[in-house]
Amino acid sequence: MKLISATTILLISSSGVANAALPPGYQEFMHCPPGSCSLFIEHDKGFAGPASAYWKCYDERTGETTEAVWTGQYTEIEAPEGWIQDPGECEPQMSDPTTSLNFDKPGGLCTTDSDCRTKIRSAEPLGAVGPRLCGCYAASRQLPFDETEGQTSFRRARCRPGACDRFEAYCPLASNDNGMAECALRPIDTSSTLSSEDSPRSRPKKHTRST
Repeated sequence: MKLISATTILLISSSGVANAALPPGYQEFMHCPPGSCSLFIEHDKGFAGPASAYWKCYDERTGETTEAVWTGQYTEIEAPEGWIQDPGECEPQMSDPTTSLNFDKPGGLCTTDSDCRTKIRSAEPLGAVGPRLCGCYAASRQLPFDETEGQTSFRRARCRPGACDRFEAYCPLASNDNGMAECALRPIDTSSTLSSEDSPRSRPKKHTRST
């Protein structure tokens, strides 16, 4: 059986050939070097690509991002010896260690629409509030929601992209809000989005782990 080396995979990925969604069975499992975590790469709405376009290997010790090697039942690709299959998702990094976290519920304070963004929940403790694991919610840039809700025991998942494709986050200010509100979700016009046939189909399976 002819095997394709990891070097070949990196060359194909960097050349831009694999820039469209692939059918199931080609990119089912992600493999990264030891010590790496799975880094989710955000794209503009309407982007459609294979799983490799959304997930990279990231070494939190060195800050180095590398391409993953992807395997599936319909490929003859083998991961390099010693590489880790489906590593856990990278822990979110706070740009400012003094930034407050919202432990109570999704949303968070906002004064303008630019304070809000859509986010897919990737961590969930027992008895969680708000959206379920891998669900979409509106997140505040000023007061980020702590998805672990301050608990040390929780599930973490590497979720499929797309949960927020039909929503946008906004700040629902009202005349009696004193210029402040909580970020919320609202549906967007789907007529300009991709059809189901054009949407990304090849995504890593959802893997959960307890900490």
